[in-house]
Amino acid sequence: MKKRIRFAALLTGFALLCCTQPVQAAQVTTEDIADIYCWGTATGDVFQNMTLLDDKGWFGYDLLYKYDVIYDEPLSEGHHKPSNVMCGVNRRNALRFVLRNDLDAKEAEKQAETIVQKYYPNCILTDAFDTKTYDIFEEDESKRTVKISDDLMNELAQAGLISAFYTWGQTADYQLFDCSYVTMYQPTDWKWIDSKLEEVYYDWNAIETWVTENHPECKFVCVTSEDIDTAKILGAFDSELNRVTFDDKVYAVIPPEGTGFLEHFALAVELHEQFGLSARYHAPVIENEPLIGQNALAIAGDVTLDCSIDVKDAVLLARFCTEDSEAVITNQGKQNADVNADGNITLDDVTAILRIIAKLD
Repeated sequence: MKKRIRFAALLTGFALLCCTQPVQAAQVTTEDIADIYCWGTATGDVFQNMTLLDDKGWFGYDLLYKYDVIYDEPLSEGHHKPSNVMCGVNRRNALRFVLRNDLDAKEAEKQAETIVQKYYPNCILTDAFDTKTYDIFEEDESKRTVKISDDLMNELAQAGLISAFYTWGQTADYQLFDCSYVTMYQPTDWKWIDSKLEEVYYDWNAIETWVTENHPECKFVCVTSEDIDTAKILGAFDSELNRVTFDDKVYAVIPPEGTGFLEHFALAVELHEQFGLSARYHAPVIENEPLIGQNALAIAGDVTLDCSIDVKDAVLLARFCTEDSEAVITNQGKQNADVNADGNITLDDVTAILRIIAKLD
């Protein structure tokens, strides 16, 4: 009873507050983005002994992603990872939003898609890790702006559809690969050219001549599907199925025995610079984790997650504090509700929200 009386007193004191404090969320530029190597479940310790390698754009062939390649240098005996480990941090050129759990998934998805199409009519919308998490891929770089991202986020939020929104540059994947095998190359490749995916053909005679002249210590080979022994050297043989893992043939440049991963990598980068080749590793994944940065809806006081702080937030939170069973607050909303950051959600936080609205703080 006392809680309800206090609730009424709080609202009476601010009955004339009809203004709204807009939330300037998603105001993120590339310079403001936190160090990607400390996001999500991958902490800075994971990358402590790794070295960022310059791939000269080799891993940047996809318009939708940007890859950072990190080498895990061999440590002392007992290190739990193989000596030749490559870490790929895949930065997505994407927006990500998460639908609220308290909504019907199919209906919420339908509404969200309608809104997304208004801002990105030609975008690629994909499920990320579950049925309520979506990534928006936009090939046109001119449309990957903070303004459009903000407008989209605000409309999705005001429609009551989302519990999280990650703007451009705030999502990535982190993977560790065992790169103990030699690189190999497909006869042709697919690359983005003028925003179109096209098949690229190479002059392999010219490539062989260049390798022979510039790296006589290496062996240039064309491996057919019948050459099982060489396929095993490349890691391109499936022992369970007892067959090679490529069609027809592949090419490879095999360095001398004992050559380390960094030398392998440097040679692959050199071939990429000379001929545009994109090497393929037989590289089993050791670890694979999603990384995320800042949820743009994480704004103190925005309990309803509608990208504004107003009396609705105070009312919902007050109802929640007085144990109203119909007062539904998402997990992010609860985090936003702890305005005074004391670890508890109480009527004191309602007071704090009302003070924000009144511009008293």
